[in-house]
Amino acid sequence: MKKKLLCLFITLVMVLPLILASCGDEMTPEEIANANFREADTALTLSLWLPVSPTVDTDGDGVKDAMDSRFDDRLAAVNEAINNFLRSSVLSTELKIVAINENEYEEKLAARFAEIKELEKSKGKAYLTANDYVNHAVKNEKTGVYELAYPPVLDTQLDIFYVGGFDNYVTYVNGGDAYALNEFFGEGQVYSGMLKKIRSIFMDATKIDGKYYAIPNNHVFSEGGQYVLVNKDLFDANADFAWDEEFDLFSLQSYIKEIGNKKLENVVPFVGTFDDIPGVVYLDKENLIASSIKDFKVDSKTGKVTYTPSLLNKLDEFETYTLFYKELCHYSFAAEKLDANQVAAVQMYNGNLLDIENKDDYYIIETLPPYASIETVFSSMFAISSHSANYDRAMQVLYLLQDNVEFRTLLQYGVEGVDYDVTHVNGEKVLIHRDTGYTMNLKYTGNCYRTYPDYGVPMSYWSDIIDYNLETELYPYLKLELMFTLGNVPANKIDEMNMYIEDLGDTNKKIYNAFEGMSYEYYRNVFDAISYSSRKIDENVLTATDSLNSKKAEYDAAVAALNAATNAADRLAAQEAVDAALENVRVAEDELEYWSGLKATVAEYPSLRSWINNTVRTDLCDFYNGLYVTIK
Repeated sequence: MKKKLLCLFITLVMVLPLILASCGDEMTPEEIANANFREADTALTLSLWLPVSPTVDTDGDGVKDAMDSRFDDRLAAVNEAINNFLRSSVLSTELKIVAINENEYEEKLAARFAEIKELEKSKGKAYLTANDYVNHAVKNEKTGVYELAYPPVLDTQLDIFYVGGFDNYVTYVNGGDAYALNEFFGEGQVYSGMLKKIRSIFMDATKIDGKYYAIPNNHVFSEGGQYVLVNKDLFDANADFAWDEEFDLFSLQSYIKEIGNKKLENVVPFVGTFDDIPGVVYLDKENLIASSIKDFKVDSKTGKVTYTPSLLNKLDEFETYTLFYKELCHYSFAAEKLDANQVAAVQMYNGNLLDIENKDDYYIIETLPPYASIETVFSSMFAISSHSANYDRAMQVLYLLQDNVEFRTLLQYGVEGVDYDVTHVNGEKVLIHRDTGYTMNLKYTGNCYRTYPDYGVPMSYWSDIIDYNLETELYPYLKLELMFTLGNVPANKIDEMNMYIEDLGDTNKKIYNAFEGMSYEYYRNVFDAISYSSRKIDENVLTATDSLNSKKAEYDAAVAALNAATNAADRLAAQEAVDAALENVRVAEDELEYWSGLKATVAEYPSLRSWINNTVRTDLCDFYNGLYVTIK
């Protein structure tokens, strides 16, 4: 009985307003809609700024500099379709998409921020707030249905914007134009899951003073790693040992020589350069010493820079590879590149593993993991303007750019059945392009993984790229580059560091050039002496000294014989003996100079290694720690 009474009470409460209305003036459909909309979230229209890539060459110089004449109309139609999607999602938010030629985007974005700041100085507003706008209904003339009316976007409004490049990112943060997003990622927050969709090393790289100011759009982050490609057919047919997944480059040395000795037609035993040292990440191609200083660690709590010498010491690889490469060059078993119709038995490859054609034709050894540089990590992001009309609503849109396939596909490819058609290839859905003038750059429109890679390409294409990104590491020097760029680092500190690196480079070039210019035989002796014992060189110096003394004695005897000769025939013969003895002295002097120089090189080398391993690294760490304190 009580339950029936409760239900009756609820029913009366629900219909009472309608009964009362029927007793007096009846409410019109518009009034009913207005009454309902008063209870809804305040309607907002946000602006989304992004660049577009020109598709038309207007002056015939081969450079595309403008958009298709149909683009603006199609963008308006796609914008409306996106707003229909947003309305159906009950977000009470619409978007105004502002698409700007990529060649003008950064300049116009900077101008808009400057305009907003000037407006704010005069206590003006770049948008309409809830106090300026009251929800009301408007009749849709096509459907006859009353809908929630949305406010216009003011000319000065800017809510969500694309960020391309580290320098631009820092500019927007330091300029106070990018809003810190940390509040949205707390435990239990609906957006906390976004952080799991982007690798933490990429997301954390965007932190400035512990805060996130943008969301990186998932794409191919890696600029590539370093790999050894071994032709499977050649190896299986010619190697006298089986392939082992644990092989490194030097495990293949005997095989490379065997291929060289067989002189197979159009087969180059080894393709690589003097710089292809396995495992070395270059800070500067001209500065191997600085490049061997890698794997700096920055303590997240103290900010102190440390390093592990065993990880940093790449000079062993330099020595081993130099000997390996010089020997192959000595026997004409190596080339820096392939000519037409040639194939490599073993080849060094620096680049993206995904770009290798016919990858299954090779046994692949990874000598360096794929690295993401400062350029790729910060190349494509979206941020919320600190001047936005509503941060929460802007974050909703940011979430859609990162996670919603329907929203991403609408923005990227337009309206299905108008801008593209759908078909299936091998059981997978793909898009077919329609030429309507609507074109967007995939990297400018959000998370690449949440829409189709291109027309005719299924979503499964992203699978290998996602796996590759999971293997990708941050460029080892990236934190150091960030340390230079972020914060108020005194110019004299930067100048000091640049001079220090330059000094390292000067020293390195002398060493590098000396090593590069050494013959294989000379370097072989250096390597043996360094690796095993200097006794061989000491013995050769002693032998060369004895030989020179002996040759000098022979020369002195020949000169004495010449002086003692009395007739022309004897003098001619004596002169020839003197010339021959003198030549023998010169040869002996060159031999002694060779081995003495080698002894000096070997004697100096341990101190050089010690200097690099200890002094240089210690000084660099001290420098960066001092720099960190300055920044803090």
